[in-house]
Amino acid sequence: MTALTALRAPAGTLQAQVVGPIARTVNDFALLWEVLRGAGQPGWGRGAAGGLPPSLPEVASAYAGALEVLRGVAASGRERDVIPFASFDAPRSAVLMWEALQVHRSRGWWPERAGDYTEETRGYLRHAEANLTPERVEAARAECRRLAARLVSALDGADVLVTPTVPCLAPTHEEAAQRSETSPRRPIVMKLTRIPAPVNVAGLAALSLPCGPGAGGLPVGLQLIGRDEATLLRLGSAYEHGTRMEA
Repeated sequence: MTALTALRAPAGTLQAQVVGPIARTVNDFALLWEVLRGAGQPGWGRGAAGGLPPSLPEVASAYAGALEVLRGVAASGRERDVIPFASFDAPRSAVLMWEALQVHRSRGWWPERAGDYTEETRGYLRHAEANLTPERVEAARAECRRLAARLVSALDGADVLVTPTVPCLAPTHEEAAQRSETSPRRPIVMKLTRIPAPVNVAGLAALSLPCGPGAGGLPVGLQLIGRDEATLLRLGSAYEHGTRMEA
């Protein structure tokens, strides 16, 4: 299955939600994309740059295999240093929890209806109340903008940046249920958002594709990051065709 970040955050914002439709193939999604936005299919000639975040032994093999396929279909390919995606964790989380607190307060839901929330959501809102101030949040926003500019700069001279979609295999129910004593966020939530979320913060487009099974047959995802969706669809389609040819 293929998922594309179809609607990106407006310029100047950091945490706007985006729509991520899912399709069976890239070409199927391209038809949907034409309806949604009327996007064209421009060529891409500068090639792809790969940036593998560190400490990803579970997905490294599948990712390396995907890069080999991409080298066969892209105009060129090279490795590139990319800002550590984990550096977005703290400032992005601060902004998210603060914005959630403001929204729930403004609707009269928090704390008046605290009993209606899940334990996890109450933890987020209480953490924001106890630990965040407008000054700290503004500093977090500024840090997000600085980090986002560095991520965008990784695309200089290339059309697409290639990374794993998430820094782990698809989690089991047991792994997803684990909680942290030091943070209101479950560890799996931070893992699953670590790479895709900074792309959102930077206002870039992203396409996630399956790139083979990892240990135990659990799926691994490949993420193509770029400045426009049409370029990602074109390369994603070529990658899909390349994997079928190899099979």
